[in-house]
Amino acid sequence: MKLAGDVLDELLIGARDNGWATADGVSLAQLRSDAGRLRFHVHKVRTGPVSPEIDVLTPTPQDKAAARSLSAVYGVGPQPLHTDGAHHEDPPDVLFFSCDEVSAVPTLLLPMARPASGPLGFDFRHGLFTVASGKGGFLAPAWTQAGKVRYDPGCMTAADDRASRVSKFMELRLVDGSPTPFTWDTPGRVLAINNRTVLHARGDASSETDRVLKRMAVRVHTWPDTPTAQQGSAS
Repeated sequence: MKLAGDVLDELLIGARDNGWATADGVSLAQLRSDAGRLRFHVHKVRTGPVSPEIDVLTPTPQDKAAARSLSAVYGVGPQPLHTDGAHHEDPPDVLFFSCDEVSAVPTLLLPMARPASGPLGFDFRHGLFTVASGKGGFLAPAWTQAGKVRYDPGCMTAADDRASRVSKFMELRLVDGSPTPFTWDTPGRVLAINNRTVLHARGDASSETDRVLKRMAVRVHTWPDTPTAQQGSAS
């Protein structure tokens, strides 16, 4: 059986290189305990006096959802593509999700390639969104100079025409069938998502409102090295 630290390295490498990765036989709590190696620190997505390091996510009706959350707009229905922690000036790098039970509600995944030099790429890099963050806010583009995506229509409002075109583009990407559905068909499976290059969305949960996902978001200080054998097979 692999140690949690080895599984963590594999998940981080997979998320970095491929956008997302999965693992079985390990819990988020076990992965959290490996933070002592100083490879990452847990980044609390939710703001507030009591914010757990491992969140419990359940489909929430609009009338019971927190302000500026996706649930406040979409309730238990399908969510739009987004990144987590977009309301933070420096969002988390990797998201770890797990589901203890089998769920028919998929998580949709959409890798975001670096915008081209055409008009749409210009909009992604220079269109400004107003990002609501607690009592304040700030302006930010959907694609940073560091090559990282930030997008959440729950807390980001287009502040100019360029950002409006980005929002319209993202809406169309969700409905045109391009996202990859990840199905929670194995209890306890962990899904690691690169939060700076991949958008995700929850599918329609109106028929499974008791679905429970656990989430841990992290900022990575040092990415693990790709094993030599893996480097050779990729060349």
